Amino acid sequence: MADDGPELRVVNEDEPGRVGCLPMVGGLGLMAYGLLIVGMGTVGLIGITWVIYITRVMAQQAGSVLMGGATVDGWRLQELRAWGVLGEDVTPALYHDHSNAGDGSAGCMVADDHVLVWAEQSLTQRVPLAGATVSGVDEGLVTVTIVNGGDEAVCWFRPDEGGDRFLAMLEVETR
Repeated sequence: MADDGPELRVVNEDEPGRVGCLPMVGGLGLMAYGLLIVGMGTVGLIGITWVIYITRVMAQQAGSVLMGGATVDGWRLQELRAWGVLGEDVTPALYHDHSNAGDGSAGCMVADDHVLVWAEQSLTQRVPLAGATVSGVDEGLVTVTIVNGGDEAVCWFRPDEGGDRFLAMLEVETR
């Protein structure tokens, strides 16, 4: 047998067992698309989680600062009127929401020369300001106590929520 050199062979692309880079690269496209979808889903979940967190933080901060009655959101006053805590034609002079969620479900306000404290959709304490004694304690939480006869109301404030201003205003009102 004589060696005539390398054997030339015609390759048919339909031939089984043909190995090339195209079949391997084709699978990479599907994998890249899958990673793109997973990445977009992850970014979406992170975004949704961040928005929920920021919304909760803003809601807690919005309702917790001592406010004048004219600056209170209308929906907060509407809820208090629906629960029977606040009269239809009454606007509070001072308003403080001390609920943990900042949703107006609990708080303290001054309206119609009374200190009103509400929780669980009902009025829990009502004390007239005329002739009342007011005291305050600042131990991290500012606690303002209003006593008039046998009636007592306790309003509490976290730091920087205006408890000291509330106490000062009530001291002036009760003189």
